[in-house]
Amino acid sequence: MNNIYTRFQQYKNSLNKRILLFFGVLFMLSLAMLTVVGYIVARDALDNKGEIILENAAVQAVALLELQYQRYQSGEISEEEAQEEVKVFLMGEVQEDGTRSMDGKVNLGDLGYFVIYDRMGNEMLHPTLEGQNVWEVTSLKDSDTYIVKNQIELALNGGGYSYYEWMMPDSDKVGDKIAYVKYAPSWQWIVAATAYTSDFNASATTILFTSCIVLLVVFLIGFIAMTRFIVTTTKPIIDVSEGMRGVSLGHYDKVDVINTGDEMQHMVKGYNIMVEDIYRTQMSLNEKNAHLEHMVKHDVLTGLMNRQGLKGRVTAKISEGIEAGSLIQLDLKAFKIINSTFGFEAGDQLLRRIGKALMLHPKVSVDVARTSGSEFMIWLPFANEASIHELTRELRYYLNDDEVLGDITHALELQFAVVRYPNDGHSFEELYKKAAIAMKYAKEAEESGVYFYKHQLSEALYEELSLKKHLTLGLKDKEFLPYYQKKINYKTGDIVGLEALARWESKVLGFVSPGGFIPALSKFHLDLDFSAYMIDRVMSDCRKIWALYGDDVKVSINIATAFFESNRLVDVTRLSMEKYDIPRNRIIYEITEDILIMDFKRFDKISRELKSLGILLSIDDFGTGYSSLSYLRSINADELKIDRSFIDQIQMDDQAFELLKALCNIAEIYGYDLVAEGVETNEQLALLKETPIEVIQGYLFSKPEPLI
Repeated sequence: MNNIYTRFQQYKNSLNKRILLFFGVLFMLSLAMLTVVGYIVARDALDNKGEIILENAAVQAVALLELQYQRYQSGEISEEEAQEEVKVFLMGEVQEDGTRSMDGKVNLGDLGYFVIYDRMGNEMLHPTLEGQNVWEVTSLKDSDTYIVKNQIELALNGGGYSYYEWMMPDSDKVGDKIAYVKYAPSWQWIVAATAYTSDFNASATTILFTSCIVLLVVFLIGFIAMTRFIVTTTKPIIDVSEGMRGVSLGHYDKVDVINTGDEMQHMVKGYNIMVEDIYRTQMSLNEKNAHLEHMVKHDVLTGLMNRQGLKGRVTAKISEGIEAGSLIQLDLKAFKIINSTFGFEAGDQLLRRIGKALMLHPKVSVDVARTSGSEFMIWLPFANEASIHELTRELRYYLNDDEVLGDITHALELQFAVVRYPNDGHSFEELYKKAAIAMKYAKEAEESGVYFYKHQLSEALYEELSLKKHLTLGLKDKEFLPYYQKKINYKTGDIVGLEALARWESKVLGFVSPGGFIPALSKFHLDLDFSAYMIDRVMSDCRKIWALYGDDVKVSINIATAFFESNRLVDVTRLSMEKYDIPRNRIIYEITEDILIMDFKRFDKISRELKSLGILLSIDDFGTGYSSLSYLRSINADELKIDRSFIDQIQMDDQAFELLKALCNIAEIYGYDLVAEGVETNEQLALLKETPIEVIQGYLFSKPEPLI
C-alpha cells in the first residue's frame, strides 16, 4: 500500500497518472459493484439458509418430542422428565431467576431460540416467558397481527413460516423475526424455531466489510483473485443449502468443513452436528417403530402371534387365492381353576409351555397364535373334517405331555371350535367372529369336544341375545306380573294362602311361558334384579289380597337360590315391608331345597335375619333336590311343600305313596306345615286324604290368575 501511495504521488500531475487514476477508479467502482452484488447474493443465500435451518430445526424438535413421548408411553421415564429433557436439549437448563440459559444443542444463530406453546397459547418453553399465556400477544409494529394465534393456526394446518417484529434480547431495539412452526401431535404442542433476520445476514455484512478491506489490499491482484475469493466465500453457503434440501428428502449427508475459522466454518460445523443428531433421532425412531410393530402383532407371554398378527397372515393367504382353509380355536377348559389351584405364575408358565409346544408342532407351527386368555388359534391349509378331527385328537395327546403339563397334576381338557374357509366366511374377521360363536357353545357343553360352526349357532345366539334384550327391557318397563294360585284347606274349603307366580306378557314377544324366561333370567344374571322386583311387586298387592280373602291369608313368593345367597335379600325385604307396612308372619318365602347344600352357617344366618323381620320360610319342591331328612331337624323353616312328582306317582306306585306318608309323618314331628302342590285329579286328592296333608295347591282347585 505504501508503494502504491508513493507511485501515486510521483505521477499525480502526469496524464498517465490521470489515466491510471481514471482506470483505477473505474476498476475500483467495478470491484465495489461486484462486492455489493456479492453482499446481496450472500445475504439472500444466508436468509434462505436460515429459513431451511429453522424448518429443519422445528422438524428435529418435533421428532425429539415424539421420541420422548414414546419413552414416556413405554414407562421408561415420566411425562415430566420426558418434556424437561426436550426443553434442556432445545434451550438449556432453567436458571435461578426462572429463565432458560439458551445453550441448547441446536444452533439457531446468536439470538435464535425455540418457543413451544400448547393449543391454548400457554408458553411451555421460552427464554423468559415460560409458563405465561401469550394468546393475545401482537407484533410490536403491527397490533393487528396476533403472533401466537397465527402460529398455532399455521401449525395445526401443517406448519409454515411466520414473520413478525419483536424486541431483541438485552436491547430496546425492535428486530424483524422469522419462525418456522410445526405441530407435535403426541403432546399437542406447537413448536416454533425462531431467529432474527439479522442472525442470518450478519455474516453478509461481515462479508461486505471484509470485501471493502480486501478491495484496497488486493487492488493490484485483480479481478480473478477477487472472483476466486467470492466463490470461496459463498461455496459453504451453497453446500449447506443443498444439504438442507437433502435432509428434507431423507438424505443425511454432511458438508465438508472449511478451515477458515470464521462464521462459515461454525455454520458448517453446526449444520453437521444438527444432521448427525437428526440422523440418530431418526434411527432411534425407526428402531422404536420396528419394536412397536412387533409388539402389535405378537403376544408378550408366549411369543406367538396375537390376533392382529394372525389376521395379517390369514388375510394375506386369502388375498393370494387359496382354495380352502380352517381356523381352529383351542381353549383350555377350567383354566381359572388351574390359576386358583396352582397360582397365576403356574398358569402363565403352562401357557408358555403350550405356546412353545404349538410352535414346535410340525402341522401347526407356522400359523398359530394366542388370541386371549387361555385361547389359542390355528390356521390350517385344509378344511377336511376328518383331517381336522385327526389333528385335534393328536393335539389332545400332544398337549398333555408331561413336559407341557409341568407341575399340573391332571390332564388338560381342551375345547375346539372350527370354522372353514370359504364355507363359513370370506375374511378373517368373519371367520373369527363365527369361531367365537362356536366356542361359546363348546364352553357351555359338559364334555370337551370339537364344535364345527353351523349357521344355526348364529341364529341361536341371535335369539339368545334378543331374549336377553327383551328380558332387560321387560324388567325396566314392568312387563312381569304376579299371578296368584290359591292354597285350599280341603277339609274346610278355606283359602289359607296364595302363591305368587310370575307371568310375562312382552310387548314384542307376546306371552312367554315361565319355562322360557325363568332359566334365561339365571343364565343372563338377571335373577337378582328380577327377585327384588317381584318382592316389591307382590308386597304392593298384599293389602288388596287381604281385603279380598281375609287378613289370615298368607302370601308366598318364590326366591331364587342366587338371590337368597346374595347380600341383597334381607335389605330388599326390610325396605319393601316398611314401604307397604306389611305385618309379621304374613309373607312366606319359598326356597328350593338345593339351597340347603350351601354353607349351613350362612343359610342359618340369613334365615334368622328373615325370621327377625317376620318372614316365614317354605321348602319348595321337597323330595326332588339335594337335601336329606337330617336337614329337617336343623333348618329354621315353617312349611314343607311336597313336589308334584310325588303327587303324580302315588296313584301308580304304592312305594311312592308310602314314602310320601313317611315324609309327612317326619315333617309333623318337627312342626312343619304341609302343602301338596300340583294336585289335579280327585283320585290324587282321595289318596292325600289318607295323609296328614290338609292344604292343597293345584289345578283341581285353582289356576294361577291375575289379581282382580
